[in-house]
Amino acid sequence: PRLSEALADATNRPTTMSLSLDRSNRERASFTNLQRIDPSIVEVLGSASHVTMYIFDTATHKWQRHEVEGPLFVVKRGDAPRFRLVILNRLSRNNETYDVTNNFHIQLIEPYLIFKSQGQVPGAEPQIYGVWFPDNGERSAVFSLLQRLVASQKTVESDGDSMFSQPAPKQPPAPAPVRDPAPAAAPPLAAPTP
Repeated sequence: PRLSEALADATNRPTTMSLSLDRSNRERASFTNLQRIDPSIVEVLGSASHVTMYIFDTATHKWQRHEVEGPLFVVKRGDAPRFRLVILNRLSRNNETYDVTNNFHIQLIEPYLIFKSQGQVPGAEPQIYGVWFPDNGERSAVFSLLQRLVASQKTVESDGDSMFSQPAPKQPPAPAPVRDPAPAAAPPLAAPTP
């Protein structure tokens, strides 16, 4: 090829620097959008470029598609609750947020991340959600991050007994429970099918 063609080809190819600037701009824009939803957000700890949500129907024991798709973020907040999972919903204007507390139950059932959460309605019965990630690496990274956050909060709460707290009064032991025959085991949850 001619020198002019080689130069034109080289200038049209994205460079590592331009790709990192694009990523940095995307991250900054995402952070700004997240702060519009929740001004208490101080840091993005992890993310996935796209997920699809499912919800487990306890009445039918089947997974239903939850009308939520889009990028997922695990964020740190300046207020309680300290951590939150946020999905910027591309299917509607209603974004999803789930508090990540010591009561946040999570499992990895390939290719889904399954979690149980109160959801967005205070006082509501906890729901079971399935999150499908097209990228296995993102799913594993988010799962690992959420596990660490939940475990760290359990540790902090168990360390709540400091030298400044009052000891709990001694109470007599509770009577031994009467043993009923064991109920039949519930069937395991099957992962949602896309």
